[in-house]
Amino acid sequence: MRRTLRPILLAAPLALACAGSTSPAAGAPAQTPSGIWAGVVTASAGPAGIVARNQTERPVFYTAFERGTLAYVKWAPCVTGPSCRVMLQGATATLPWSEVSGYASGKQEYVFYWWQAITDPDGETRPGAVQSVIVTR
Repeated sequence: MRRTLRPILLAAPLALACAGSTSPAAGAPAQTPSGIWAGVVTASAGPAGIVARNQTERPVFYTAFERGTLAYVKWAPCVTGPSCRVMLQGATATLPWSEVSGYASGKQEYVFYWWQAITDPDGETRPGAVQSVIVTR
């Protein structure tokens, strides 16, 4: 009896994983379960600040911190408000060094965070999964 149950038990997780996947409608961009749309966001150090490029199919929100400062910073991702920075799809933006929390000329590592807005079925907008890019000067 154990031999007949084993293939079923091994196949069950695979069936459950496949059942949870969805395919987008024709022409719609692919979206992962975490709400991130297809594409990437890149970030690198520039002379004036952190230069980011949104290569996703949706706007992204972003912020950055000096890596050592993260232990002392309490922050939460936002999707509304005057301090919430947004970068449109396909756009490039420079976050000035003066606006990077913990920036100092001798500091070398920064963490650039980005996320997208997710609209729930009830119409409420919230931040999606937060992604990060390490930026070295």
